[in-house]
Amino acid sequence: MPVSPAPELHRPRTVSDHVRVALFSSPARRGWAVAMAVTAAVVAVKALSVSPPGPAFAWDKINHVAAFTALAFCGLFTFRATARPHFWVSFILLAFGVAIELAQLYVPGRWGDVEDVVADAVGIVLGLMLAHRVAHWMDRRHRPRREEIMARSGGATRH
Repeated sequence: MPVSPAPELHRPRTVSDHVRVALFSSPARRGWAVAMAVTAAVVAVKALSVSPPGPAFAWDKINHVAAFTALAFCGLFTFRATARPHFWVSFILLAFGVAIELAQLYVPGRWGDVEDVVADAVGIVLGLMLAHRVAHWMDRRHRPRREEIMARSGGATRH
């Protein structure tokens, strides 16, 4: 006869459980990778077009910060399971930003700008900080409270 788990060990799923699955599961990582690839493609097309289509913020540097914040946010959740994800996301996105600026040297009416790379770096830092805070917050919400651990272990403590 199968034994069911103790009722105190089984708890209903909460909203934070569903959010954790949406952020951190293997299918979610693939989704983040797709979001990052689509965002990178949009950034590349806009950056390498002769006259960039679509809405833009008033100041060009804000466009760079916003785009690379979104890329870094998606990137951290994409590469979260790898060793040193902050390094790899930063390295890949900074190389991407430099490559775009170098490619713009060959697009009529466009030019590469070191200040754009600095704005890209600021966006990368902001995106990583935001993603790190979200991940840390979700990890803390998922950890059982000390009282729950004590109840599960039968109240045994170490002094």
